[in-house]
Amino acid sequence: MLHDLVIEGKVVNPEGVYEAQIGIDDGYITEIKKQGLRADKTVEARGCLIFPGFIDIHAHLREDSSHKWDYKEDFGTGSAAAVHGGITTVVDMPNTPLPGINADRIRKKCELARSTSKGLIDVFFYGGVTESNLSAIADMQKEVVGYKIYLCETTGGLYIREEMLPAAIKAIQATSKPVVIHCEDQGIIEKKKEELKLKVKAKGEEDSRNYSKLRPEEAELAAVNSVLATVSRSASAGHDRAKIKVKINIAHVSVYETLSMIKQYKKCSR
Repeated sequence: MLHDLVIEGKVVNPEGVYEAQIGIDDGYITEIKKQGLRADKTVEARGCLIFPGFIDIHAHLREDSSHKWDYKEDFGTGSAAAVHGGITTVVDMPNTPLPGINADRIRKKCELARSTSKGLIDVFFYGGVTESNLSAIADMQKEVVGYKIYLCETTGGLYIREEMLPAAIKAIQATSKPVVIHCEDQGIIEKKKEELKLKVKAKGEEDSRNYSKLRPEEAELAAVNSVLATVSRSASAGHDRAKIKVKINIAHVSVYETLSMIKQYKKCSR
């Protein structure tokens, strides 16, 4: 068989790293062999590592049907940047001007992604969780690969209070989809604002110089503790830890002690 293109180099797969040839036809990988492939064109990459396309599970492409934030990023520029870095799949976060909190908005985002990115990469979506859309969680499950919970205020009102966390996790658990949680305690942030007497221009638009000041380490630790405690209580209430099926990803951990808390929880939950 004569391929359109053959690339030769060190292939990186779960099985290991090995010298191989990759046969490509009509833009698709059709064959991988140690040797023996022929093509109209051969790319010699013996000194390189050839990886499968990477997956970015936490992307902010910023575009929705309002187009208010297209100047920051859109599906076209985000896709081009992803491909440039070897990323072929991204999962877009829901906190845009028209947040992805129902199936209709997610579908519109999906249509925009297809038309704007021109098929450069695969784009998937998280569904945003609010206190007012818990009944819509199940309706979104065909449109999303997971859900996003914010424990502090962000664009579009995507914020739930700590006391609503059990209900939110229960609603997501029924879909068998994972959840990503932004762990920062809103109460601590508000207290810090008061301490520093900061004037915020508009809700959710804090001066970048104040951002880190408003988010001390205890804001993350308190929120992570709430999440782990909620899951632990839910398991105990069911008298069977195996009933907790939801997979939880705590986003952008920045405090070393957070890792210790998560490891300790994993030991206790076995």
